[in-house]
Amino acid sequence: MQVRAARKYAAKNKVTNCLFHKGNAMSIPYPDQTFDAAVSIGSIKHWPDPARGLREIYRVLKPEGHFIISETDKEVSDDNLRDFITRFRCWFVPDMLLLWGLRHVIFGQSFSEKELAEMVAQAGFTDLKSTRVGQCPYVLIQARK
Repeated sequence: MQVRAARKYAAKNKVTNCLFHKGNAMSIPYPDQTFDAAVSIGSIKHWPDPARGLREIYRVLKPEGHFIISETDKEVSDDNLRDFITRFRCWFVPDMLLLWGLRHVIFGQSFSEKELAEMVAQAGFTDLKSTRVGQCPYVLIQARK
């Protein structure tokens, strides 16, 4: 579904310099040093082996390649999480149930800013810049191979 949406967006906006494929971070089917950049948004918490996935991304990036990873911040305060819920309300889910689900399922399976940065560094990336995303309980890390 995401690949289809990305292809539709690219066609609509006349983006011709990228391709979209369904894949698996544990085994990226491309040769070493293929890509100039890689981006992961909200997915690493679902990988069976995050360290392995980060090593795979490192492997397929060219020297000096850029990597950006953004993930939910498991250390987000309850107040910030409640504020997030008010902006992205699900009318069919009571706020308290949504708060519990986000805290224990989505954010509970995620990483802190420090944990995420350490994993990225252990995979071999350098020049790490870590930022908490304003208005959204996410951490963004920029790095280079």
